[in-house]
Amino acid sequence: MLFVTMLIWSLLLISIIAFALLVFHINRVDSPFIDPVLLKNRRYTITIFTSFLGTSVMFGLIFVLPIMMRDLYDATTLGIGLLLFPGAMAAGIFGRFGGTLIDKKRKHLCPTDRAFTRCDWCFLY
Repeated sequence: MLFVTMLIWSLLLISIIAFALLVFHINRVDSPFIDPVLLKNRRYTITIFTSFLGTSVMFGLIFVLPIMMRDLYDATTLGIGLLLFPGAMAAGIFGRFGGTLIDKKRKHLCPTDRAFTRCDWCFLY
């Protein structure tokens, strides 16, 4: 990620070479850490990639939101903490509730899950 933040092109080249070495190593070893057969499944690969992007955005927001609130709204550290605390508590509570709901009704949520995903994409544009 240093290439993205600092625009050092050599870091991008090093990352590409490291990724190529990883792919070469995975295909050469008898029992690789990541089985290449898994990545041939298109749905699995898309799910992994989407999860990676979503997690990246969430971790990015954790760092950017307090900085933005300090710079744009002149919020104090206490004010930022008090503003973020209810959202963090709600995420913890509803995350547990959502996980339990998915475990109970996994088969019935697929159509609605797709509908929510389409709605999310509409809000992005």
